[in-house]
Amino acid sequence: MAVLPFKPLNASEQSENYIGVGIADALITRLGSIVEIGVRPTSAVLRFDNPKQDSLVAARSLGVEAVLEGSYQLDGGRLRVTVQLVSASDGTQVWSNTFEDRFTNILAVQDRISKEVAQSLVSNLSEAEQRLLAKRPTANAEAYQSYLKGRYFWNKRTVEGLERSIEYFNKAIEIDPKFALAHVGLAESFDLLVFYNDLPPNEFFPKAKAAALNALEIDPALGEAHLPLARVRAYYEWDRAGAESAFQQAIRLNPNDATSHQWYGEYLGLLGKLDLAIEELKLAQELDPLSLAINMDFGTAFYYARQYDRAIDQYRKTLEIEPNFGVCRVFLAGAYAAKGMYEESIREHRKAIVLAGDRPILWALLGHTLAVSGQKAEAQSVLDKLQKQTERHYVAPITQALIHAGLGDKTQALDWLDKACQERDPWLLQYIGDPLYFDKLRSDSRFTSLLQRISLAQ
Repeated sequence: MAVLPFKPLNASEQSENYIGVGIADALITRLGSIVEIGVRPTSAVLRFDNPKQDSLVAARSLGVEAVLEGSYQLDGGRLRVTVQLVSASDGTQVWSNTFEDRFTNILAVQDRISKEVAQSLVSNLSEAEQRLLAKRPTANAEAYQSYLKGRYFWNKRTVEGLERSIEYFNKAIEIDPKFALAHVGLAESFDLLVFYNDLPPNEFFPKAKAAALNALEIDPALGEAHLPLARVRAYYEWDRAGAESAFQQAIRLNPNDATSHQWYGEYLGLLGKLDLAIEELKLAQELDPLSLAINMDFGTAFYYARQYDRAIDQYRKTLEIEPNFGVCRVFLAGAYAAKGMYEESIREHRKAIVLAGDRPILWALLGHTLAVSGQKAEAQSVLDKLQKQTERHYVAPITQALIHAGLGDKTQALDWLDKACQERDPWLLQYIGDPLYFDKLRSDSRFTSLLQRISLAQ
């Protein structure tokens, strides 16, 4: 089934529908804890956050048997929610109800909705499932409202959205320090900001780890908290055993979370465990068939296996779903370059910079391709651009290494890779094992030593 973002009846709330998205997100989490019910993740339904959205069109697009939709209205501190469960095959109403309470009791409203929906779909809920349905993340309505706003902005996956999410998660924690999910939100925001905004990993990954550990101290059985912890161990601490343990724990506690399977699959791919990576990605795809990132990651698994034609085919299929998916164009450009199709690669790199943002890592990848294609003056120009940026703000050291490697300057490339290692640059794990960018350095003893330091030596 799919739970669509609830629609606001007040026009003033339609521009930033954090309540409707928040209600849907909470119900997805609760209903997803029931074994008999498969629920599409929040990331899959966000595209349907439109007051005019046709629920049956959404259901067909998401490939589900039923869809839960609702509307809400705030009036004088009162919250009125109308909900219906609809069969996707013929549009018949399976169940419906209206709930009304004070807005401060929004958690009680969500309790009643999730319980009634579950009972309409599953005849006998286990005691454990009933406990999970009744489990509240916080007892404080004000803290919960701040958390909903934080999740709303986090789901935008933009630098501005992530920065605003941190403000709201911190506010939620200030109101209720024992609000474990708010600590998780904070951990995830710090983690993604390192990649989205090229922030210093030595500053922000420890913050992400501290927030995740705070969440686990409050609730050791919270699967969501193990996922950001796994990413810190993987991309910052280079702790293979610790990372794999945390990924597996996240999946064990929350087996229906597509993102956990996806991110674990990505990590396994970077380690060269391609068969296992594809297994995890298939599980992720079953849970979220329309996810652009998951579809793209299949291409990346083929790319790391040096099956470039299959990778290109998969990237193209992903871009048919969404041509403006800039990150996919980055990977498509890499696959083209690996085949010596430099003109196509450069074209895709330039599109990616327009679509995914004017970021140093994207310029560095373009600079590398310019260099290996023989356009060394243009590559040097990109390198100069990045060096000037280092005078104003943090720039990941691997960006310099990528271009020097393309220019054939092995000593400089290895020097910058060493600096990336010292600073625990998270992009290092992403690109050090890449079949394209540093292949010519692999016979050098300094490179072998580098792989040992980041736990990638075979």
